Amino acid sequence: MEQGIALAEWVELSDALMRGLVHALNNRITALSAFAELVGLGDEEFTPERVLPGELTRLHQVNDLFRLLVPDDPGPEALELLPVLDDALALHAHHPRLRSVRLDVQQSGTIVPLRVPRWALLRLLLMVMEFGKRNAEAAQRTTSTVRIEGDDDFLVISADTGGVQSHYTGAMALRCGGSVSLSGDDLCVRLPTLLQVRRAERVARGVIASP
Repeated sequence: MEQGIALAEWVELSDALMRGLVHALNNRITALSAFAELVGLGDEEFTPERVLPGELTRLHQVNDLFRLLVPDDPGPEALELLPVLDDALALHAHHPRLRSVRLDVQQSGTIVPLRVPRWALLRLLLMVMEFGKRNAEAAQRTTSTVRIEGDDDFLVISADTGGVQSHYTGAMALRCGGSVSLSGDDLCVRLPTLLQVRRAERVARGVIASP
């Protein structure tokens, strides 16, 4: 039952993001079609050198966001959080309903690299953003805050979800070797850093090697 609820959460969000990206893609196709029509009419202001580079760049950006929704490497890797966070922010900005809610990211402490599947971390961040924005919208607030706190051992990502748990966030946190809990109204994700993972692996090897 819980697994079905978790999957439904992701299906709902990914469907919304896909609709937003399709709209962005249609905008790019419309712009290119309009450009081709103006060139055909002999309009000298809209030259390929002035228009095409920018439009092609925007088209590639939309294509890259589409590709982020399909995991191509399920295995864990050592990576920095912030580039994945940037991808999640860019993706969620295309949400057709929640775009009006601004996302404020607050960082504190030391943001140490992780060793996790990139796709799982991306989806985890997207779900935290989603539930935080939903709560802000329900409370008629224009801003939702995601807090990132870190030290050498753990990274904590949290947002005010109004005390609502996200089952898919929990599943993705588990994939990343972490956990999810509620602290008051905040949904909190706790992930071990790369340093902590390596430390735990060294301890495990020591235990195995001991008589």
